Amino acid sequence: MIRTKIVNSIAEVDFDGIRQPMIAIYDHPDDFPNKVVARIWDMDKPTDTIMVADTAEELGKDIHRHTGMVFFRRGAEDVPCLLGVWV
Repeated sequence: MIRTKIVNSIAEVDFDGIRQPMIAIYDHPDDFPNKVVARIWDMDKPTDTIMVADTAEELGKDIHRHTGMVFFRRGAEDVPCLLGVWV
């Protein structure tokens, strides 16, 4: 089992070695039913690193402040709890 690493800010994440980082925002996923989660992905593979907050706005502000990423809303084929992805 992969151990989950929770960070307080995206500024704490070391993106070295991640070929194409993406940050998926999930609204109350099964593993954190009372929170909103930002999971760091390397292309199509999830990493062990997440941020947890009460709202998507909190996560979005932090990601916007510390990265040059742009947010894309979920597509119709995505899982229902996915709000979108920062790329």
